[in-house]
Amino acid sequence: SLSGTPWKRFPELSKHLKGHRVGELTILTGPTGSGKTTVLSELSLDLCLSGVRTLWGSFEIMNQKLGRTMLQQLSGIDFQNEGMEHFDAFANVLENLPLFFLGFHGTQHLPQVLEAMRHASFVYDIKHVIIDNLQFMLGVGGSSDNRVAMMDQTYAAFRQFATQMQVHITLVIHPRKEDDSMALQTASIFGSAKATQEADSVLILQKDGASVKRSLQITKNRFDGQVGIVPLSFHKDSLTFSGVHGPMGRSVEENLALYRSASSHNPRVNSAPTPSTDSDFSPESSLAAGFSSELASVSVPLSPAGATPVVKRPTSVSVPLSPAGATPVSKQSTSRSVMPSPAGKAPVRKQPREQGGHLPGATPLNPKSKNTKQR
Repeated sequence: SLSGTPWKRFPELSKHLKGHRVGELTILTGPTGSGKTTVLSELSLDLCLSGVRTLWGSFEIMNQKLGRTMLQQLSGIDFQNEGMEHFDAFANVLENLPLFFLGFHGTQHLPQVLEAMRHASFVYDIKHVIIDNLQFMLGVGGSSDNRVAMMDQTYAAFRQFATQMQVHITLVIHPRKEDDSMALQTASIFGSAKATQEADSVLILQKDGASVKRSLQITKNRFDGQVGIVPLSFHKDSLTFSGVHGPMGRSVEENLALYRSASSHNPRVNSAPTPSTDSDFSPESSLAAGFSSELASVSVPLSPAGATPVVKRPTSVSVPLSPAGATPVSKQSTSRSVMPSPAGKAPVRKQPREQGGHLPGATPLNPKSKNTKQR
């Protein structure tokens, strides 16, 4: 019987894992080019449609590209080749899902990532965090021993975070370099054995040569020990692995009605955000320029108990964590970032790095950008 949220598009996966549960750590690996991000995108989209509030940390692929993939998986329509007739309708559905994105990209320091995750969990009540992928996030270099030690510390930190914050963390890790003709094993995961020791579930996306056929192999299932293989097949038009693609046996209008019903029962926030008077931001127009290069960092400072959260879209914002029980303080700066400081002391201003300078915070995605409306 199920003990967590089921995947409706992947019933066989639900059958094996008994659903998606908070407080667990899942590791996903697979060969380069096998479609790890694409399959994880569809898995997370499936859960979002069931109300699982999800935070994506995409350190390898830009959020704009990830958003386009999700829109195509949601609709089953390749809008660039099939026209824009239903674009706005599906984009509205995607925008209203409880789906958020970290403003990071490329190499980042682990404490910064954990701080952003903690803030998003606190403010947005996140229940599923995706890190794609660990090697890009850490930018591991130096000696082999240093790389392994750094990754082991990261596994332990994510494991502790999942337990303490009661969220599910899905961690994408590239495998070791091995013979492409050989199927991957649990031991193929990069790093030491600590990764699989800390994980509750280990999933391997197996690739069948140049074929569109894939399989999701479950090699560890701490919940009840059931392992097995879930057959998958890639559908290029919809970028899906579930077989749920195209009209899905229903008209586009029927799909829209179904998705609108799901998103209305699982809103992004508990109450509608109130735009600030000193910003051109409004929830109707844009939560972030998700499909353009102007992706902004958005912070939602907590307001008094029972009040509506205040959403602002400044040029650059960080929300340093305040002492336990206090309200995070949002500060605005155009050229500097406000970094967290020890309790009781004033924030310390530091210049951001040239690369990876996005500040901690969760960025909701708006798929409706003029840059993508090309016929």
